Amino acid sequence: MKNTTTGPQILLVERIKETMIEQMLYQFSKPVVRTYSGTMLDMDVQWHEPMPTGAKIIVANHPSTSDPFFVATLASHQVFIMINHVLFKVPVFGKYLRRSGHIPVVPGAGQAAMDEALQRLAQGDTI
Repeated sequence: MKNTTTGPQILLVERIKETMIEQMLYQFSKPVVRTYSGTMLDMDVQWHEPMPTGAKIIVANHPSTSDPFFVATLASHQVFIMINHVLFKVPVFGKYLRRSGHIPVVPGAGQAAMDEALQRLAQGDTI
């Protein structure tokens, strides 16, 4: 039997597979992040209106190690976080970040991170 799969079809299948892995890891980590946020962070959130649907950029007002947990906890859907590339080098955790679809930010190569973020926004994702 001859394989008639073309290059674009293979890319589509690979992207679907990546998306499924990202979603699975998100579902797995969601209760972990919520538990951490609920027990370790002093969160006092007052909603003035619901978060808009569709593609959006959520920006924390200052950089800290807890900001990604705040953002992930507040969003009711998957968020792809732009993270310092150093964390992607941590064994196991770095692989988790990559497979979850988060975006590494390398000093001096910010355009690559921005391009990836723009591509995700175009797909309707939240950054």
